[in-house]
Amino acid sequence: MDNNFLNLLQTEHTWPGVYEFRFVIPASSFSSLRDVFSKELYDIKPSAKGNYMRFSCRMHLSSAEEVIAKYEEVRHIEGLISL
Repeated sequence: MDNNFLNLLQTEHTWPGVYEFRFVIPASSFSSLRDVFSKELYDIKPSAKGNYMRFSCRMHLSSAEEVIAKYEEVRHIEGLISL
């Protein structure tokens, strides 16, 4: 991730605090995303045809660096779109 995103997180959020991750992912890749957030409460909603899932998860994190680390964990998942 670039420094602009880090700066934005640091100026727009209070740390420690809650950050909401939101993604759209192909249903076929959902298990990979679920594995990354397995210890967290999350909400999912399938698309009308069931091809995609909307995923959201609110996490209490200590710093902007933790947010970036979580995005780094999921960046390899095929078809993932961050919202």
